[in-house]
Amino acid sequence: MFVENFIRFIKYYGRGHKIKLFGFFLLSFVAGSLEFLGIALIYPFILLVIQPELVMKSTYYVNFSNFFHANNIGVNAFILGFLVVALFIGKNLFMIYSLYLQNKVLNDWKIDISQKFMRYYLFSSYKNILKTSPSEKLYNLNFLIGQSIDGFIARLINLVTNLVIVGMILTLLFMKFPLAATVTG
Repeated sequence: MFVENFIRFIKYYGRGHKIKLFGFFLLSFVAGSLEFLGIALIYPFILLVIQPELVMKSTYYVNFSNFFHANNIGVNAFILGFLVVALFIGKNLFMIYSLYLQNKVLNDWKIDISQKFMRYYLFSSYKNILKTSPSEKLYNLNFLIGQSIDGFIARLINLVTNLVIVGMILTLLFMKFPLAATVTG
């Protein structure tokens, strides 16, 4: 039912907005990937702080030390901690910008649909005008269009974003801790 309504809504009112909707799904994937990277970097950082002798034997640590030309554990922990914080700040700034774009596009979409309804109401025949009451026209223009976009399309975009982020986090858990993830899941 939900998918049918969504397809019907996009068919009638999605002209010119389908590519933007697909772009939001790509932005969701980028946000999920940034979340994945941020969480993936926390584990090595904690290990580096708590048990540096375990991490020092890893090829990743050696490559990391060589890349930053730092052989001191404290300096490497600081660099890794800084990268984690910078990645989370960058991810949050990206999410803020993504929400800004989403609101801008959805408001433009509301205006576009409102204009289509208004043109229909203004230029339809007198016989068609009498089919709907003035209060129903106001309801359609003032409430229904906003409710459709905000309650339907925006929530779908948020759902996809959250599903991608949860999927990435679960992927990380199953890759790094398969037994613990299976038992708790």
